Amino acid sequence: LLIVQIDGGGGGFVDGQATGAGGLLGGEEDEPGAEEKGGFFLELGEVGVMARVELNGVDLGVVWTDPWRVEIPSGLLKAKGNRLTISVANLWCNRLIGDASLPVEKRFTRTSNPQWGPGDRQLLPSGLIGPVRLGRRVDER
Repeated sequence: LLIVQIDGGGGGFVDGQATGAGGLLGGEEDEPGAEEKGGFFLELGEVGVMARVELNGVDLGVVWTDPWRVEIPSGLLKAKGNRLTISVANLWCNRLIGDASLPVEKRFTRTSNPQWGPGDRQLLPSGLIGPVRLGRRVDER
């Protein structure tokens, strides 16, 4: 999910938070010794500002810098039926760029320090850019 421009109110320029949820292929938790081999992590690839990750109802934390990765605690990842939720906060400047091209009375935002004008249309990458992948830590013992 790459949030740069979506249809809807505000002329397609968005800011704020978006949440996506879906299934996640399981690890090999049911395989004897899977945890002893090093455990698992979730790598988000690239994120346009910050993201909160939740797996099976457990908050795994917030990432806001590279590496865009969260560790998965032992025993949390199931062989199947996992529920992954990622909430991403994106860039307010994209909303400001969109508003700069609107008449003042139709703008969604106000700022005392405008940095973008009516001709600015280049949005900054924002949202869950990815790719998202499940990885296994390798225990070097």
